Amino acid sequence: MVRILTKNFWVINLLFLAAAAWLLAHLFIVVLQDRLTPYPKPGLAKGVPAVLAEKLEPYERYALVTERNIFNPAEKGLKLLPLGEKKPIEGKAGEASETGKAPAGSYQLVGTVIGPGIHSYAIVQEGPDRKQRIYRLNDSLEGGRIVKIFRNRMVINRQGKEENLFIAAEKSSPKPAVIPSPRPPAGEVVRKLSANRFLVNREDAVASVGNINQFMTQAQLKPHFVMGRPGGFSVSGIRPGSLLEKLGLRNNDVIKKVNGQPINKPEEVFQAYSQFQRDSNIAVEIERNNRIEVFQYEIR
Repeated sequence: MVRILTKNFWVINLLFLAAAAWLLAHLFIVVLQDRLTPYPKPGLAKGVPAVLAEKLEPYERYALVTERNIFNPAEKGLKLLPLGEKKPIEGKAGEASETGKAPAGSYQLVGTVIGPGIHSYAIVQEGPDRKQRIYRLNDSLEGGRIVKIFRNRMVINRQGKEENLFIAAEKSSPKPAVIPSPRPPAGEVVRKLSANRFLVNREDAVASVGNINQFMTQAQLKPHFVMGRPGGFSVSGIRPGSLLEKLGLRNNDVIKKVNGQPINKPEEVFQAYSQFQRDSNIAVEIERNNRIEVFQYEIR
């Protein structure tokens, strides 16, 4: 028996090596599967989306918009009413007219900022002191609820009836006289110097978009999001022959920065507009067809 085992001991060694190789291979597969198996991130419950909703800015942050009031310089210094100090306004704004328009009362729509979902805002001027407040969708206004916000109007649901409050028609005023200038010539609002460089006549440019009502008719700006986070404002509906078209902007462009400052919030759009009226050199960074371009504007 011993002689047989000694003679065939190589068979036992072979079986042992095969078993050891199988165990090592099985162990390797187990370790590899453990490394590759995705586990849920700690702190997130099952079913919670990876990209969480963006934190809303506090209401008081928008006070800067009404105080500067760059779209209507004659009314600078207006204060934003605190949410807790909203008082009923006397007027005839309680019932809807047969045409669906909100009856003239002691408040009026000054402007709107359009965005996806709750990221739409309406600027309303209230009371004899003409203070301005910013409203979001579903906010209450004079016993009604704001249900829709559009480019030039908002819809208020009051006791089951919908009222349309339009941006107040601006009073016609003569355009300021344009002082002839060799660069650019009088009457030429924008001169294209190269692919990304423009020379702008300040007087004509400001006259064409002198306040928020005029600006809102040039194009539509919507907040642009990248992976759930703000990434500028997209431009659409550019009116042919408008100042924005002459400045080289196209539909679906995304305005990312102005003079190096990111443009992600409504008040940052207002600040950029103020720079256009005040500064002599403006650099606008846009995203076009997934490529970043920088437009240079010399304002004279």
